[in-house]
Amino acid sequence: MRKLFASLAVLLAVSACSAKHPDPQATLAPLLIDDKGITMPLEQAITHIGFRPYLPTRNYLRLAVIPPLGGDDTNANRGFAVEYTRGSDSFLLSEWPRKNFDLAFGRFDPTLHPCQAFRYTSGGFVWATPRAEAMTLQAERGVLGSHVEAEAHRLLTTGACR
Repeated sequence: MRKLFASLAVLLAVSACSAKHPDPQATLAPLLIDDKGITMPLEQAITHIGFRPYLPTRNYLRLAVIPPLGGDDTNANRGFAVEYTRGSDSFLLSEWPRKNFDLAFGRFDPTLHPCQAFRYTSGGFVWATPRAEAMTLQAERGVLGSHVEAEAHRLLTTGACR
């Protein structure tokens, strides 16, 4: 019996030592937000924009200050982006103050229909708010279009259209 326990202990020790450990040099996959703007903590980001952004979750992956849709690159014109996950899907919500620039997508102008999400790509929606903000929702490649649409509608009903 002792030989059985000793053999079992040796077998467990050997298998534990041979387990693969993550490579400390390995990098995480890039986020959607990485090439959109300058990432920074929330406390810093809000000092570089001229509006109060909507945060879809407290558990976001990363935040960024993003270039304006129009006009000079000033705090009053800059946008804000937040990347987050919902379930197994990753999303990027971008927000800008609307400063008298055209937001038309073909024949659809979201500014004429506030709080109505419009699909502008297979993985993206756009809408305008009554407070004159423009918002876009994009999904990571591979996210089903129906998931993006459901998330856009969830955001609209939970405060993204204020």
